[in-house]
Amino acid sequence: MHYGRVMATPTNPLAVIQRWHAAVNAVDAAALAELATEDITVAGPRGAGHGRTVLLDWLRRAGLSYRPRRWFSDGHAGAVVEELVTWRDPATGEVLTEDALVASRYVLSDGRISLYARHDALDEALARAGLDRSQQVEPPA
Repeated sequence: MHYGRVMATPTNPLAVIQRWHAAVNAVDAAALAELATEDITVAGPRGAGHGRTVLLDWLRRAGLSYRPRRWFSDGHAGAVVEELVTWRDPATGEVLTEDALVASRYVLSDGRISLYARHDALDEALARAGLDRSQQVEPPA
């Protein structure tokens, strides 16, 4: 398989998404807020909400950590990342679900994430992003 190369600059979508993963994994609310637009949309199987307050509430209660597997991008303001996710009880740290395979769709505006949407299936996330499996790229360095 041929992988495209998208340069990871500080405002490149892939680099921003990589920092998003690090902030979520560290439960770093300040870093995550800096990576998001004020009116970010956070969407998942249970619905969607808007704004940094919704995002930070999600971070506090989600108890998840990401391990990115495959990255897809057309080199513009959006990307899809297939991820292994582990959910933990935020109060106890007990593992609730380990290594669930999900796909997250990200849209950026002015170097910040304006949409984060979790999908249960990669093909669904790719279709919603207007991407396909041929647009797999190397992860940011």
